[in-house]
Amino acid sequence: MGPKTGKAFALADAFHAECKTVAEFIDASVHPIVDRKTKGTAEQVTYAGSLLRVTGWLRSLSKLNHPGDFQAIVSGSRALFEIAIDLTLIVHDPKNHPHDRILAWERSAKLSAAQRIEKFYSGRKGPEEYRN
Repeated sequence: MGPKTGKAFALADAFHAECKTVAEFIDASVHPIVDRKTKGTAEQVTYAGSLLRVTGWLRSLSKLNHPGDFQAIVSGSRALFEIAIDLTLIVHDPKNHPHDRILAWERSAKLSAAQRIEKFYSGRKGPEEYRN
């Protein structure tokens, strides 16, 4: 395949660089402030979890620097948008969207995932590194 040229590749490379820059900014500047201001509260767990998901998505998206990666980029962008909506609701409508409700939803999602894994491995041997 020849060299990457054209507007689509330039946009993909710019998007790649922006995701990396924003993830580094959140890690260096935002996360410490959130941890310091909300330490030991339900708010800290909610905000810290959201920031971890955001930086995780940004790191994943920063690896997608080809125009053909558009489908994965759209999925990641939607996830980031949904996180932004969740945080906006928490901040602007805390009565109907309290931190405790978000934490309960996250715990139920973890339980559901664990139950699916348990069902999948029922009657089978799991991976060697996870056996007792």
